[in-house]
Amino acid sequence: MTQAVKKIGTLLLVAAVAFPITATAGEDEEQEIESERREAVRSAVEQGHIKPLSELLKEIQKHLPGKVLGVEAEKKEKRWIYEFRVIDASGRLYEVSVDAATAEILKIEQE
Repeated sequence: MTQAVKKIGTLLLVAAVAFPITATAGEDEEQEIESERREAVRSAVEQGHIKPLSELLKEIQKHLPGKVLGVEAEKKEKRWIYEFRVIDASGRLYEVSVDAATAEILKIEQE
């Protein structure tokens, strides 16, 4: 994989997991945790421990065509899991869990 593709994937990943955060006194800790999570995800992509978001999106589209409404990344049981919210052409909403290292779809659940 070329450096340019990795950088684009990293930028897409950071943009996807970065949520607009309005800081108030009670949300400072939450904001710091989210910032640390984004940094950990970015670092894992750069080090090759997990796949770039662009690759994972391609895999999801093979199994569940539709529009991705949101994405969240979190570490569960020592592995990174992406949870995508996808709406299909009929308006059905799904949550798709994907192993970030292998791009294996772990679960597709209609909400």
